[in-house]
Amino acid sequence: MYHKNCITVISLILVVLGAVLIGLKNTFYNYGMRTLLTFEPGSQLFNAWTRSPPGVNYDVYVFNWTNPEDFKNHSTKPILKEIGPFRFSQVIEKVNATMYDNETMSYYRRRTFYFNKEESVHDLDFNLTIPNPIAMALAHKARDWSYWSKKGVSIALSSLIDDDLHVTKTAGELLFTGYEDPILSTADKFSFLSDGPTMKKFAFFYGKNGSASFDGIFNVGKGGDHPLGQIYEWNYQNDTDHYEESCSKFEGSAGDFFPRFYTEKTLKLFHSDLCRTLVADYAGNATVHGIEGLKYVLGDHFLDNGTLIPGNECTCGDHCLPYGAVYATACKGNSPNYLSLPHFYKADPYFADKLIGMKPDPERHDFHIIYEPTTGLPLELLPRLQINVLMQPISYIGMYEDIPTTLFPLIWFEQTLGMPSSSAFLVKMILNLNDICLIVGILLIILGILIFLFLVYKIRNTDFCPAEHHKNYLPKELVPLKEKETPT
Repeated sequence: MYHKNCITVISLILVVLGAVLIGLKNTFYNYGMRTLLTFEPGSQLFNAWTRSPPGVNYDVYVFNWTNPEDFKNHSTKPILKEIGPFRFSQVIEKVNATMYDNETMSYYRRRTFYFNKEESVHDLDFNLTIPNPIAMALAHKARDWSYWSKKGVSIALSSLIDDDLHVTKTAGELLFTGYEDPILSTADKFSFLSDGPTMKKFAFFYGKNGSASFDGIFNVGKGGDHPLGQIYEWNYQNDTDHYEESCSKFEGSAGDFFPRFYTEKTLKLFHSDLCRTLVADYAGNATVHGIEGLKYVLGDHFLDNGTLIPGNECTCGDHCLPYGAVYATACKGNSPNYLSLPHFYKADPYFADKLIGMKPDPERHDFHIIYEPTTGLPLELLPRLQINVLMQPISYIGMYEDIPTTLFPLIWFEQTLGMPSSSAFLVKMILNLNDICLIVGILLIILGILIFLFLVYKIRNTDFCPAEHHKNYLPKELVPLKEKETPT
């Protein structure tokens, strides 16, 4: 009887527990979401934001110019060979984070790069040839000067670099270390270069490695009326004079968190390397680690020059190019730099037709963002961009007078950012907590009922006084009868 009582209690507990799970499933879900999205010092989300998870790769590909001596011959196209990847392990840290009472916070972002020799195509001492970026920047700056000023620049370039349109340097020098250039070394002696600070060395990412100030100071929302991770100010301003009209306003995500319950067809992302906000286009849903998210890619709203998207004329700068090239000159020291997708993917064929070696591939060269809309957490970020220099004829500057107009690709880079699988499992569990509680609750109730029914069945089919029991308790004869003997 004791065991039957225990079984009855267990079945009752299972039914009650199942009913509680079903009745409180919304409460459990809301608690899980609050715990997941709590952003304050010491919380799991804050700690993950402060320092990037391991395994963040930063790959750089350089376009090696194999026939620079033929460039002035208009019948010969530049021949480019992609060399890469040069792989770096990247650590992203948020430093000097300060919380404010107006539901915003400010911080600096420090990015440290460690060269991964084993997973790179070459060591950093590998020689590469590219157009001379310093000479082109100087010539571009002087393009609207007077005749005599431009002749002075022409003479200076001839004496300093012997009118060489290209430079050959190691990969390490071109990317991070930097190399000394005679134009930079003597820049402070020329009045036409005295309107701003000059660099001692040149590299595409010179000064970025390990610097907390290179990317500037960010001011973003931290919840409430100021959505988490949305940019409000950068370098103490909410817009820039580098661009005009819609390109000047700082808006959108700073790249760590995205708007929750978002239904728009475009997504805004602030990019400090461009000093402006990018606008990405919705490209459907995608699944990462079993979690469904919204996918956005760079399309018309980023690549158009105003022909398709009214207001996009601000991407042209002072020289409007066909679809696919975005002005980035003012933000990069007034050099003629333009951004595109790698290998001019999605761009007007005008660019690739002027070169030999462009092989656009949608799998390798697209830029996409995938994030989970209920939480606003990024699932996968794969930013890919190409840096190009506009090579164009400039009158009265000898080395550039007779060159063909060409948007010359220099390098392209990609980062691999995403949610670790361990974090994705937790997010997936919380997102499905309502369904999990409902299913588990139903199973517990069914199990409790089955146990109880089994107990009832056993009780109904159990004889509490079996035959053996009766036999053992029959009264015995005091004087047993003797059987009669059969006569022989």
